[in-house]
Amino acid sequence: MAKDYRQHRREPGPIVEPTCLPQPANAASDLRTLTMGRSPSWNVKTPMDTDALHRPLRDVRLSVTDRCNFRCGYCMPREHFGHDHEFLGREHLLTFEEMTTLVKGLLPMGLEKVRITGGEPLLRRDLTSLIRMIRTLSSTLDLALTTNGSLLGQHAAELKSAGLNRVTVSLDAVDNDLFQQLADNTQFNASDVMNGIR
Repeated sequence: MAKDYRQHRREPGPIVEPTCLPQPANAASDLRTLTMGRSPSWNVKTPMDTDALHRPLRDVRLSVTDRCNFRCGYCMPREHFGHDHEFLGREHLLTFEEMTTLVKGLLPMGLEKVRITGGEPLLRRDLTSLIRMIRTLSSTLDLALTTNGSLLGQHAAELKSAGLNRVTVSLDAVDNDLFQQLADNTQFNASDVMNGIR
């Protein structure tokens, strides 16, 4: 069995006090408890507080998958995330309904932006449904997506139609040989990403 390197990956900043964060193994079950009307085992401050530098906490990142179709050396190097690596099973991922419930609960506390991330978020099936569900909660919420861009050309129009405001594309190189070397993937070309951006 492959060693689990997820614990060493950099995670986005918390939207709750660090001492109140759930353990990763319990996060999904705690949110499921919240969606059933019972209090979870972690507490969000009301209203949303500030970070250590006294900046207001107004953003949340939703990681919809831990899978990615690239194996960039700085993020998911192949030697640690090879064919034998065990990614999270579907039962351990939050459902779109659970993510929407979380966003709904944070809106009264001053939430202004939701960023959809991964892994590569466009690998999550029917992602536009999540965008649409979150958009129905607020017409003014800034809804963004971070992607490697390899699948963006296939989904850009429907993502915009669903209510996505903007996209951040991670593109390490426009030279195709260098691009494939850095992504450790020959299935996609730099032009695939550029076409998605256009």
